[in-house]
Amino acid sequence: MPDPQSHPHLPFVSVKNGTRRKRRNGGAPAKDPRTLRILSSPTARGQHAMNLTQGVGHVLGVQARHQQQIPHLPAGVPFFIRVDPAVIADNAWSGQGVELLAELDDGLIISFSEDASLQGILDAIATFGQGQEMVKMAAVWEIFAADDRLRRERLCGAALNEKLQNTESPADTPIQINITIGTSGLRGGDIKAHDEDTDPGGLRRAGRRKERILEWRQLAWSRINALQDFIAQQGGTTIAPIDHPYLHDWSEIGVEVPADRLAELARRLDDNLIIAAAGSSTGQVHRWRLRFPIPDLPALPGGNAKKSPDSIERERQQRQTAIDERTQIIDQASDEVRMALVQAGLVDENSNLTEFMEPDAWEPEPPQEISCVAQLPKSGIEALIAAFPHLIFAEEVPSIEPVHVANGDEPGTPAAIPAIPHENAPTVGIIDSGIQENHPLVSGAVLTTASRSFIPGAPLDTSDHVSPIGHGTGVAGAVLFPDPHHCNPDASGRHPCWLINLRVLNHQNEIPASLSYPLTTWTAVHYGRRFGARIFTQSISAFTPFNRSAHMDPWAAMIDLLCHDEDIVMVVPAGNISRNDVQSEIVAGQNFPGYLRNPPYGMLSPAGAMHAIAVGSVGHAATLAPPWHQMGGQDIPSAFTRVGPGWFDEVKPDVVAYGGELAWDPVTRQIDGNQGTGPLLPQTTLHGHSPFGRGHLGTSFAVPQVASIAAAIEAAHPDLDAQSIRALLINGARWPYWLENDDLRRSEGIRLVGYGIPNAERSCHSTDQRVTLIAGTDQRRGIGIDQVHGYAIPIPDTLRQRGVQVRIDVTLAFAGLPRIRRRDYRQYLNLYANWRAAGTQEDLTDFLERVSPDDPDDEPGRTPPLPWRVGHQRNHGIRGIRGNGGSVQKDWCIVAGNLLPRQLGIAVVGRKGWERDMETALPYALVATIEPVGAQIPIYAEIAQKVAVAATIPVPARVQVRVPVNPDR
Repeated sequence: MPDPQSHPHLPFVSVKNGTRRKRRNGGAPAKDPRTLRILSSPTARGQHAMNLTQGVGHVLGVQARHQQQIPHLPAGVPFFIRVDPAVIADNAWSGQGVELLAELDDGLIISFSEDASLQGILDAIATFGQGQEMVKMAAVWEIFAADDRLRRERLCGAALNEKLQNTESPADTPIQINITIGTSGLRGGDIKAHDEDTDPGGLRRAGRRKERILEWRQLAWSRINALQDFIAQQGGTTIAPIDHPYLHDWSEIGVEVPADRLAELARRLDDNLIIAAAGSSTGQVHRWRLRFPIPDLPALPGGNAKKSPDSIERERQQRQTAIDERTQIIDQASDEVRMALVQAGLVDENSNLTEFMEPDAWEPEPPQEISCVAQLPKSGIEALIAAFPHLIFAEEVPSIEPVHVANGDEPGTPAAIPAIPHENAPTVGIIDSGIQENHPLVSGAVLTTASRSFIPGAPLDTSDHVSPIGHGTGVAGAVLFPDPHHCNPDASGRHPCWLINLRVLNHQNEIPASLSYPLTTWTAVHYGRRFGARIFTQSISAFTPFNRSAHMDPWAAMIDLLCHDEDIVMVVPAGNISRNDVQSEIVAGQNFPGYLRNPPYGMLSPAGAMHAIAVGSVGHAATLAPPWHQMGGQDIPSAFTRVGPGWFDEVKPDVVAYGGELAWDPVTRQIDGNQGTGPLLPQTTLHGHSPFGRGHLGTSFAVPQVASIAAAIEAAHPDLDAQSIRALLINGARWPYWLENDDLRRSEGIRLVGYGIPNAERSCHSTDQRVTLIAGTDQRRGIGIDQVHGYAIPIPDTLRQRGVQVRIDVTLAFAGLPRIRRRDYRQYLNLYANWRAAGTQEDLTDFLERVSPDDPDDEPGRTPPLPWRVGHQRNHGIRGIRGNGGSVQKDWCIVAGNLLPRQLGIAVVGRKGWERDMETALPYALVATIEPVGAQIPIYAEIAQKVAVAATIPVPARVQVRVPVNPDR
């Protein structure tokens, strides 16, 4: 329950929305000295042209041998180029028929050409030294065909490479692998924002985007078919049909169904129908929107700037023809869905069904890669790595991290059973091993009519069969009872949220081998969305750390895609260090927590997902009988928790919660997990154990505590989107005492605990002494490329006094569209954003004039910056951590109040990643909290008054902000 003094959060004061005015003193990035040497003389250029020509000849020779040795290879030539990293551009070589499939490191690019003779490249080399092509060719340092060893090193995961080199295993040994292929194949430059004068309604822009999408689909399907044929010819099989949501157009149909039929409707729908919005109201008819795939729709022509009367009429006829074709496709598909609903008895023929399409103009840019899971013999994988022309990466499907449980039964029965949640309480999806749904502590919260198992052959078996005390039941219990010390109802006497049981793990706590990890998560999330779930826990990890030197793995990238597409909050574990490994470190003389810094103990996939909330573990207070002691203690990182940073050196884990701790004997240096040091949680009684206990240890059980806070935020603010929930949750987290007050531990500590321990009360409510402001945007009103949104935090006069210390927390969250093939954090997402803050006593107008989105350090202000804890770059603030490298960016400071201006400026800056559509917008949420430190100074009323006054002042809509030019950003 909220504190009696709690207040609702306040809206940010918006002060400027505008585009950026480029400064002229920027310029292109400096060329590498190697490029400059090539350009230095005709002799150097001539030698370079000769080297490139020889490289092309070698590529063609290797490909000819592969075509003789490996039958059924798709057409085209794979090769590598090494370029000046300063000049990498997707479409730089499209004129020569070259496709840049994926970026590796040091300018190394996986490349491909449909032209079997590579004549386009040879022609470009022949004209080297003439015009613009001279600089481009000088920046291409090498063209070569890698040998088998190098291709394995660059295109294989470490575990798969090791198996391929194992000469003792036979060539027909089957291995299950993730395969990622390139599907870019797009030509042309950016899709410019439309101008109402020359392109009314954006028809030309929408048509160009649609044509690009249709071109991509044709190419993608051809490569998918080629891969499936190749796998079959090599004696392998694909685990599941290769598919991707962007391979289809979608239509929607509105369905009105009585509330008591909602669960039946959701369960009986075909899997290819996606519910875009759902909810229920007892005794009332409720409207649902069902999305379903349809054949490709033709583009709408139109919008040409200059037209003659004849061209206007011709364009009108073409547009009408396209509209008629689109209507026919949509009507036919909608009728099929209608008949399916009627035949299922879910609606009658007279039900009010309406059809409507989402605008083409807002279709996302298609991905540049598609992944699948296949089982191939070792010889087939070697052929795939050696010569398949579209391959980006292949890695062995990792095993799931084994569950470790202890004997921590607590005697007795639950003291009190909570009542069912309120009807409109949030819904949390539990993607796990199932739930014992008749367990007295969880049964009232589980939507049993919605439960689903995704285990092949067992769609209705949703129970938690993991021996001895279950797994999913404990996760579900931790959502309902987040306090590690008890399983008692809160003051309301009700469960805080509803739960949906989404079983994907079998009785051995593993995802079955016949299921693809990414597609299983995708399917479970879409099913959960049918019942209104927006928050999901997935307490599942791979058994090996993700490879930060490779590309984002498909499982993590799928979670990022779901967060972008489905407006969800996904909470995942950082992963656990096995007890055997902890014991080995202690026996070897390593001290805790020093061994956590060792490279093998990085986070496990999918914790690298940029948009997910990755959760580590800390211990809670516990009293043990001698000779046992906790290895850590209250708010100290658990001995088994895995550490960050994230894939792009961003802050990971995001937060930590109470996942328990191991016990140890300091004399014998033995560790034990059976000493009751886990959180008190419900556990399955199917194997003879008590209904609750402390046997669950691990980051898996810290995850649901964080999901519980997310649900509390959604309950307090039901209209917020997922990124606003995420931003509020992270903003409310605090470092534990041992880290906040020790500057020397920051670099180590942030890798252990991320942004700290979250707190539901701080995230959900403001108080008289603590004020949180929030600004959120939706897709239409998001921040665009080269835009700046300016905000102000009103600072009360009572805080701007000498001797008053003020804490300010600022958090930005967004979810851009991901692409696996990118290694740079600025290119993994289509769009991204950063935030900047004014300096001490800096005037708001001066700050908004100088803020620079192109340089991470910004143009220096006239006043010193605030003492932010994390900093924006790896070489500023905390060493090795890129504070602006993730999709949630938090920082905080404690500053003397007399150094603050009357309005503290905060700017959000929109940046271009790989996106080519210059009109695309990035939704984001910005949150800030201000409070006095160590003093009871009421500030809420004064800030609320200033916010109310500011809301009546119009915000300038087209303000230009001066920034430097940087073509790479």
